[in-house]
Amino acid sequence: MARARFRLRYLLLVPTLTIATCLVGVWLAATCRPPWYQPRAIDYNLLPEDKRELARLGESIGTALHAGEGVELEIDEAQLNRWITARDELWPGRRVDLGPASDPWIDFTEEGYVRLAMTVRQPMLTSVISIAARPVPRDDHLILRITGARMGAIPAPTALIDRLKPMLESTSDGATLSEGGVLSLLNDFTWPNGDVRCRVATVEIDDLKMKLRLEPF
Repeated sequence: MARARFRLRYLLLVPTLTIATCLVGVWLAATCRPPWYQPRAIDYNLLPEDKRELARLGESIGTALHAGEGVELEIDEAQLNRWITARDELWPGRRVDLGPASDPWIDFTEEGYVRLAMTVRQPMLTSVISIAARPVPRDDHLILRITGARMGAIPAPTALIDRLKPMLESTSDGATLSEGGVLSLLNDFTWPNGDVRCRVATVEIDDLKMKLRLEPF
């Protein structure tokens, strides 16, 4: 009888330990941080030059569009991330509500994707949510097909991505996120300096930089 009880306890203990081990593994995977996700604090030593570089970029775009000409831009990944990190310093009064997310970070891949990661804090769990998208400009819309949504090292639950939907759709007027993970933006933007309407004509992405061409209507 004693041996039978021991055997029964052993049989109950094995699946319990297995489930516990799996849960720990899932928790560790969910809290895993992608190696390319490296958010940093504002570099105040570089901030003055970052402001000047942003002003130069804006001036070159505005000059070309006002002249009725297209303009080709090349944006460095490191520079873009410094602008994003210092967004409240560069654009005071234009705070974007990220909801439960913070510390956004951009990564350009050799395959032509833009990866975006943010830290999302939930009760009992803080994880890095990341998505990848390949921008495809069309005549009337700029399409970003979102793929590879992940929470740490595992596929992200749909519910968590749905919580980011208001933030993604607030990126521009008329932006919509479909159930298939396609973010559609109206390819009709207004350059603030002079209210010049323009569109994204081409986008090319490779490791560490993005090239795009803007054209006036």
